[in-house]
Amino acid sequence: MTGKQLSWGCWGNHDETPIRSNACWSSSNTQESNVTKRSHKRQALGSPTSPSVPSTAMLEEVRNIVNEVFEKEMSNLMANINKTITLTVSTCLKSIDSKIEELQRSVSFISSQYDDIKKEIDKYSDIFEKQRLENESLQSTVTDLTNKINLMEQQARSNNIEIQCVPESKNENLISITKQLSKTV
Repeated sequence: MTGKQLSWGCWGNHDETPIRSNACWSSSNTQESNVTKRSHKRQALGSPTSPSVPSTAMLEEVRNIVNEVFEKEMSNLMANINKTITLTVSTCLKSIDSKIEELQRSVSFISSQYDDIKKEIDKYSDIFEKQRLENESLQSTVTDLTNKINLMEQQARSNNIEIQCVPESKNENLISITKQLSKTV
């Protein structure tokens, strides 16, 4: 057996056995009877392919799959973010809307109260103005009447006689005293 036969017979068969028997050094017939050759294994599904150089078509296909998965995940993420933002904004807007409605009711109530008070003030302002004019008129009338009374009293007293130093008594008669005084004068 030549060296060429040995290397081809034992080392060149690519059987991937970790241990080589000493039969490699003997003849090729003995070697085949002592060595069990493995059959080529079928690759498991989902296992990575043999570490060969990937082709451009495979890389492009993987890139497309990754892009599709990325786009789906991004669209799902964006949809979730939009839902979350919409829900949050909606919740905040509901509370703001309720506060705005409450504020509008308050402003409406205050406005109606203001209108009522303004009407009453206008009404009382008119009444006050009428009372003021009436008061001025009455004061003028009182002043005129007071002046007339004073004048009439002065005219009534112009015919009066005042007698002084006449002694008073309990049972005096004004007419008899006046007659006696006139006889004396």
